[in-house]
Amino acid sequence: MYALLKLLAGDHVEGMNLLDVHKWRSNTYVVDKLWKQVKRSLHEVPFIKNSFYGTNMILIMPPRVCELNKLEDRCSKCFYYKEMAKFMELVHRD
Repeated sequence: MYALLKLLAGDHVEGMNLLDVHKWRSNTYVVDKLWKQVKRSLHEVPFIKNSFYGTNMILIMPPRVCELNKLEDRCSKCFYYKEMAKFMELVHRD
């Protein structure tokens, strides 16, 4: 969660480094498991969306070859962006 907030706040290097600790390039299992735990834990927590989140997502927008709507299909070019997009979906839930 902290890594995603760092990414969204514009501290891309630190956010990426924090996610890289989980060795997602070889296997996304740990990151996926952590994401499910965070999502379950924060289900009832209200979030305030900052206006700069979208801007910081644009700064690391992957190439068009990555299908941005398929959040579970991640490669090294779109992994960080799609993790940020999943967080934004959580923020915009009804």
